[in-house]
Amino acid sequence: MAIPIEELNTTLYSLQKLLNGYNYEVVMGVEIFANCKTLEDVKLCLENKFPRSNPEVAVSGQATLDQFWQKLEFALEYRGDNVAGVELSGPKLDQFLQLKESLLSFLGDNIQPDSKIYFYSEDEGIPGYAVWWDFRFIILSSRTNALFVYGAASD
Repeated sequence: MAIPIEELNTTLYSLQKLLNGYNYEVVMGVEIFANCKTLEDVKLCLENKFPRSNPEVAVSGQATLDQFWQKLEFALEYRGDNVAGVELSGPKLDQFLQLKESLLSFLGDNIQPDSKIYFYSEDEGIPGYAVWWDFRFIILSSRTNALFVYGAASD
């Protein structure tokens, strides 16, 4: 079952804490933009939320649903290498799996048959710094609020 919007930030914060490891830090976020039904509406909301961003040049085409899920799955399951990373086992792994499922359910519930998913290619002004992985997507639907989903792993 998907988490309510009110619990989303707590879930993201908990995921970030669990995924921080040796020389490895994760930043993730989901911004919810009400009354944004066009890409231009979302760009304005992004500029207001992240003043140093430049969404006019950052939207770089449409992503498939498979590309979206693959990027998220890779990011959430990445554990690093011999110089940086995170280890999860026992209760921490159980907690991670529960939080991951909550996040993915929330996102899945907000992706409708008419949803369009766009790559957001620029990281300027967006929280996080990409070293090992990153993603930024805009999700638009006429049935739900627009979402801006982002994440990055750095040292």
